[in-house]
Amino acid sequence: MAHEDWTVDRLHVALPHSASRQQLLQDVNLTPIEDLPAVLDGWAAAAEQLEAARPRIEAARTHLKTQGVLPDDLETRDVTADILRDAEPRQGTRDDRGRGGGVTYRLNFPADVFDTYKQLPELSRRDLALALVDAQQDPLAYSEPYG
Repeated sequence: MAHEDWTVDRLHVALPHSASRQQLLQDVNLTPIEDLPAVLDGWAAAAEQLEAARPRIEAARTHLKTQGVLPDDLETRDVTADILRDAEPRQGTRDDRGRGGGVTYRLNFPADVFDTYKQLPELSRRDLALALVDAQQDPLAYSEPYG
């Protein structure tokens, strides 16, 4: 989708998790009008990156379901500490997640996906990090983010 074709509704639909959709609406509602174009441009850029990655994500999901492993071309690195650190400010005192206690999983991202993640606006990155941490707590409930 061309950058100029985005609407707030289309951005809302393009975001894969309810926390990021809620953050978009909060940003739209609480941002001063003169600052709104820049905020929406940031959300449009994030949505375009997600849309561009969708075929690769779906192909990796299919490969994982059929083969039991990620495709060989997806070199991953452990980004658990980065994700937990990004999620921590929003988690407050909710149990011990975000401080490393009780972590029984590892989050591995392809390097290019992690680079894209780190370029997201700070609040979007925190929302996505929190969604990833929450998905690890209840993986069945969050297994289809593009549903």
